[in-house]
Amino acid sequence: LAFQVFPIAMGLMPLPQLWAALFFLMLLNLGISSAVSMTSPLTTALCERLGTTARRVAPPLHLLGFVSGLIYVSRAGTYWLTLSDHFVPMFLTIVVGLSQCLLVSLAYGARRLLESLPPEDQRLAPWWAFCWQWLLPATLSLLLLAQVIHEGSSPFGGFP
Repeated sequence: LAFQVFPIAMGLMPLPQLWAALFFLMLLNLGISSAVSMTSPLTTALCERLGTTARRVAPPLHLLGFVSGLIYVSRAGTYWLTLSDHFVPMFLTIVVGLSQCLLVSLAYGARRLLESLPPEDQRLAPWWAFCWQWLLPATLSLLLLAQVIHEGSSPFGGFP
């Protein structure tokens, strides 16, 4: 919609070059702010882990993001975008959720997490521990397995 309707609408407005320039600046601002908001948490985590400053961590991180995004501006960019748009949200959401459940319940410890709950939630502590340690990981694992089986049995859009 943004790349089909807006350019036509701006071409019909008075001073279309001004509106086109403003539209470009808006998209540039949106892209830069999205890149900063996506890399800030990772930059902070790497700075704390490596004991360095953001000036040393951020440039290589942004360069990695830039280089990994070049595939989308190649001749096959539309195909890569279609594949990424189809596969990444489902798999990434399930894998991140499963990782969080396992890391919180196993690495951090369910007991330590339960102790940080407010008193009104303490009465449900056994239920929360069961969910974090067993129910959610099992459910997310089954969802991931079902998604892999589904994607393997019916190829997406003619892709293997």
